Amino acid sequence: MVDSILLPSDYVVSGYQAGQMLTIYPQQLGIQDLADIIEYIKSTDPNYVAP
Repeated sequence: MVDSILLPSDYVVSGYQAGQMLTIYPQQLGIQDLADIIEYIKSTDPNYVAP
């Protein structure tokens, strides 16, 4: 998930266009910010299973 947030064009799901997500996150987010975002994403789906 970290790579998908920091390097969004490296992981583009079929049917979606690259370049749609902001690319400023590596400069603006710290380690704790990333951990918080990932925990939030996981909390929104009770059936979430890490890949």
